[in-house]
Amino acid sequence: MTGMLSDILLQSFLMFVGVGCVFALLFGIGMMVRPHIVLKLNDYTSRWIATDRLSHPLDRIFRIERFVYRNHRVMGTLILGGSLFVLYVFLFNFDQKVTITVLTREMPRALVAWLLEAMVILLSVGSMFAAIVGALLFVRPSLMRGFEAAANRWRATDETLMRLDVMRDFPDRFIERHIRVVGMLVVLGSLYALSVLGIFLR
Repeated sequence: MTGMLSDILLQSFLMFVGVGCVFALLFGIGMMVRPHIVLKLNDYTSRWIATDRLSHPLDRIFRIERFVYRNHRVMGTLILGGSLFVLYVFLFNFDQKVTITVLTREMPRALVAWLLEAMVILLSVGSMFAAIVGALLFVRPSLMRGFEAAANRWRATDETLMRLDVMRDFPDRFIERHIRVVGMLVVLGSLYALSVLGIFLR
């Protein structure tokens, strides 16, 4: 069943690549023979998508502090229980040798051992910290307010994505100046890809 699924996926991928190469070949021929039509098509299909519309839902503040402090015993119990469970698994119920044996089928043993050791240490330390937070939240939630005020910082995504909201039309201008040369390169590349694909399918 797995082999049949792999064959279907491989054939679908090869068909997708083949159709794409044919379209690229036709497009490259159009760039050499009728460049003005290709340029008009490019102008018609080019649309500017501003990232601020996409990031607007992320730039909203969702306050959960009141809910957490109002139900601090339940939240503290959940956090403490989850962190203690993770600690129990990694300290008493985790067979590192078996895990390394399974993972080394695809990766070098030394690299797997190092990554696994780092992951265990990182998760163990994080679970200890979460256990302390859960215990404080259960017993004395007021002690968490100072830490929360220091750690709770708002980072607006629009400042980060502002650099993406700049239209860079250098590729379009370059292709317009050398459209026939680019078309020839597209034709050669698509022919080469089709020939390799034909050899692969034999």
